[in-house]
Amino acid sequence: MGDLLERGPELDIYLVRHGQSTANAEKVMQGWADYPLSEEGIIQARITGRYLYRSGVPIKGIYSSPLSRARRTADEIGRRFSPPIQVETIDDLKEIDIGSLTDMPIDEAQSEYPEFFSNRDSELSGFERFSGETLEKFAERIENGLFKVFAKHVDDDSIIITAHGGTAIMIFRQLLGVDITRRILKPHNCFLAKIERHFIRGHYNCQLAYFLSPSQQQLMLEGIGYTRGLAEEE
Repeated sequence: MGDLLERGPELDIYLVRHGQSTANAEKVMQGWADYPLSEEGIIQARITGRYLYRSGVPIKGIYSSPLSRARRTADEIGRRFSPPIQVETIDDLKEIDIGSLTDMPIDEAQSEYPEFFSNRDSELSGFERFSGETLEKFAERIENGLFKVFAKHVDDDSIIITAHGGTAIMIFRQLLGVDITRRILKPHNCFLAKIERHFIRGHYNCQLAYFLSPSQQQLMLEGIGYTRGLAEEE
């Protein structure tokens, strides 16, 4: 993973977790299962897109996991811009494969495997015990996905990546060198994090410029009068 900090352009990366999915609303484990956004999730994605557009961010590309909850989030964000920005999917940005836990109610999974879920809240874990993805393979895949995105850009570009909670935690780990736990990310469908990637003294340095929950984005938009009618937008 060290090469990720030695190659590629200087970028501002706007990292977004997908909006609320139907599985999030029903408290079901997802992994690679392809659940759509809920109505609330669609509104969340529109708020994030409107916030980014009204912030005047000069976005040069939007990249998404192929899973529909992330892709729909990216599409809704891209449509808020004028002209709209087309989304490119990157398969390597998918969520971690959780194996046999896929589609299981969260309460049931936590009850059956309490030790695993207790540790998972405080650190990123692999799912090999459930015939899912190892942490090492997941890390390699996300690194490959980031390289594919970086290769499409030049210095000073701004980009958006929409993905998943596990993917976001791994991106934070790889770019920032820190672990941001699920206790922080779990409540925040459609959080928005800005990561600044700059070349300083012979090495790339990444820092977290800000982290906004959907409610914080909405409050900022309400301050300039741009949240009305989001449910009716197409």
